[in-house]
Amino acid sequence: MKKLIIGITSLAAVLLIGSAVFVIAAANTPDKPVATQIVQPELKPPTTDELLVLVNAERAKVGVAPLANDENVSRSAQLKASDFSARDYYNHIVLGSDKVITPEMDKLLAVSCKASTENINADTYTAKEAVDKWMASAPHHNAILNPEYTLTGFGISQDKDGYYYTVQHFCVAR
Repeated sequence: MKKLIIGITSLAAVLLIGSAVFVIAAANTPDKPVATQIVQPELKPPTTDELLVLVNAERAKVGVAPLANDENVSRSAQLKASDFSARDYYNHIVLGSDKVITPEMDKLLAVSCKASTENINADTYTAKEAVDKWMASAPHHNAILNPEYTLTGFGISQDKDGYYYTVQHFCVAR
């Protein structure tokens, strides 16, 4: 009989404690699910200085001399990046023409360059992301590592969705 009383008492204690825990847990549960916030690392917009450092780091890896930033080449690249944002397009060919550069860009490049080319990017948030995309594309990769190019310039503009267009113009110096 003693064992039966101890068993019933133990069972009653477990049920009471279990009920109390359930009541406390239920009281602390919000009516709506708690939204979890995913913390994203802070993304810095690309800068021309950062793009130059990253591109020159890629060139250094294969023993190619660094590119020098040129004011005219930079202005040309910025004109292209700004055109992307202003007219909401993305293409090597300038919207409404059959040319890669506008006459204004051509005049700027002609001051410093014998020959030129460009790398373009869209849908990026950072300079590293832009350079990584260029390095993953054979034509863009080859332009970055081409030792004939000694001058460069970058243009950056933001699209309506918050991404960045990045443009790099290269040239063989005069």
